Amino acid sequence: MFNTHGGDSEVLWVVYRSSDTHVTRLENHSLTQQAIVPLTGPIIQIVGLSSADGSPDTGSLKAFKVLPGQGICMRVGCWHATRVEQDPVTCAMLSRRSTTLDLAEHLNKGTDLSESAYHSVSLLLT
Repeated sequence: MFNTHGGDSEVLWVVYRSSDTHVTRLENHSLTQQAIVPLTGPIIQIVGLSSADGSPDTGSLKAFKVLPGQGICMRVGCWHATRVEQDPVTCAMLSRRSTTLDLAEHLNKGTDLSESAYHSVSLLLT
């Protein structure tokens, strides 16, 4: 059924390229869960909870290696970032169409985010 508010689910192909072990930014989405399945190599998925003020609870941050064919589903409001070990990795992602559009317009046109948020952090993966 068509949802006029953009809540339709969509499957995306995303390519993660960053192998930087210093994580400086996390993101979260206020209306959508996201599922990610790496297809061409492993990813490192960093996830964490929110503090009472809505910012990332840095004490809850964990990093997981997710192998091709495995997957991870992040709940609404999960702070997260993705890294790769070396080569770019293509993943299948299940998301919400309006969240994808929100992020794309922000990145391409500089519009304010309405369904997502970024927060600066300083985290070193070991």
